[in-house]
Amino acid sequence: MFIMTPRMSACLKFISAYWAERDYAPSYDEIKVGLGAKSKGTVSELVSKLEERGYIERTPNLARSIRVCRRDNPPDVS
Repeated sequence: MFIMTPRMSACLKFISAYWAERDYAPSYDEIKVGLGAKSKGTVSELVSKLEERGYIERTPNLARSIRVCRRDNPPDVS
């Protein structure tokens, strides 16, 4: 069983909302600002964990390639 941390949940919700509003994926910089993260490294780690758990997919070396692929709601861990 995978654990969804509050930060991972916030990241997934941000990506989903961004897609819904603009019809394309946010950049790592936009995710960083949206989450109030201190570095793109933090965002990269969050995105990687979401991908490992099957919540998102992305195409390597392609900008704005994040796609939400699991529509079930992650557990609320606030």
